[in-house]
Amino acid sequence: MAETSTNKQSVKAASIASAAGLSHRLAFEVSDACRLPVAGAVNGKPLPDFLLVEDPRQSQRAVFVGMVVVRPAVTAWAEPVLSAEGQPQLPPVALCSNFAGLDGGAFLAQASPLDAWRLALQYGVADAVLVGSRTVEREGVSSAQRSGYRWQPYEPVAWPQLRESGAALLEIIAATRRRWQDMGVLSSRRWPAQIIVSESGSPGAIDWLQAEICRAEHPDGSAVETHVLSSTRGASRVRERLQQQGLEQRVRVLEASSPEQPEHLDLRRVPELLRRELDLRIVNHDGGRTLHAAFVRAGVLSQLQLTLMRGASVRDLVAAAPVDDLLRSRWLSEFESRAQRYFSDAREWSNHVRPLQVLDDEAGETVVIGLDLRALREL
Repeated sequence: MAETSTNKQSVKAASIASAAGLSHRLAFEVSDACRLPVAGAVNGKPLPDFLLVEDPRQSQRAVFVGMVVVRPAVTAWAEPVLSAEGQPQLPPVALCSNFAGLDGGAFLAQASPLDAWRLALQYGVADAVLVGSRTVEREGVSSAQRSGYRWQPYEPVAWPQLRESGAALLEIIAATRRRWQDMGVLSSRRWPAQIIVSESGSPGAIDWLQAEICRAEHPDGSAVETHVLSSTRGASRVRERLQQQGLEQRVRVLEASSPEQPEHLDLRRVPELLRRELDLRIVNHDGGRTLHAAFVRAGVLSQLQLTLMRGASVRDLVAAAPVDDLLRSRWLSEFESRAQRYFSDAREWSNHVRPLQVLDDEAGETVVIGLDLRALREL
């Protein structure tokens, strides 16, 4: 690392991070990926490099990196992370990315410090974070109970499992971001832009344009940079609502349709569009399974950071959920319809992806697996 101040902050972060359960090891990585340094240390050990299957410096398109947290649906997977030959072992079981009624990755992650840290890191080392409009409607609009979520690195580091070391972790992220900018991997932005994806451009039960990211400021007082990605017809609907809400100067609308299908968002056009119009080089894809699947089918999402939680299955968590007994009983009886499988084929998905990197925490509960999805055409 180039700056002494960054080194000092990293050492400080190491002792705090270790106490917060952030110590983890690099179990496996390939040698043929683009390697990007992470400027920090935990428990005295340098943080592992971040690997990319596509180098944005070698193309004129945005590179998409997906992320998701999953758990085995019914039976916890307790096999070693690596085989006797030192190769990653991917679980040949159904993996769930959501449970209806207890929606969201927080339920699956169960306050894992490593999962929260990797989430903050991926936000912080991207030029933009892309999310679907349904997710923005559900998580990004403020209510009487909570403030709307912003897909920014300072959100996860404020969670209880990271709060003690939050300032130090933000320093690590900022130093890493500056390093990647010096390398030409990222644009000059201080914070990642926010991209809302909506093919139709229509509001849901709550208008997602009411989200905090359409109005909020960063801690430094600068406005959150927000864009909407839509079809040609959808873009017209969004612009009309932006004007009605006085947001036409605040939120930019991008459209990616062919002339023949103005109602259709052509995802194949998106990587070049985002690079050309916004100079986005790395885009973190924080969509759910449906949006991930669409980008995979279009050949746009080529990489996934999968956080695998191992200590308990989703069924185990539902059975122990702090809810009314009748509600818990109903959820368990409807388990198959409520548990959303991330991969459609529980036993075949692992044959079509290539592990890039494997990290795990000291307890072996949280495993972060970087996956090359280029041979996968369907989730």
